[in-house]
Amino acid sequence: MPTQEDIDTCPLVSRHTSEWGINPVTLAKLHWLRELDLPSEEGVPFKWPSKLRPTIWSALKGCDTGDALIPKQYQLVMAHHLGRMPASLMGTRSA
Repeated sequence: MPTQEDIDTCPLVSRHTSEWGINPVTLAKLHWLRELDLPSEEGVPFKWPSKLRPTIWSALKGCDTGDALIPKQYQLVMAHHLGRMPASLMGTRSA
């Protein structure tokens, strides 16, 4: 869990979030979870979507790099959420 130092240095905590009344401890926890990456065999069960590339595409070169795409666990959770929920945690709506 985040320490007081984590809360003080959290990039999600700002003057604006304080003015809006968002708890800095909650933001520090969210940032801590985002930085945490568990080994995939112990992480979130995830069925790879057919439309998601297994390798990284270079927009600059316009080709596949051949490097494996290895998402972090929080990214798998968000992909799972976005694929199944009508409204996401990020405030967007799926079609």
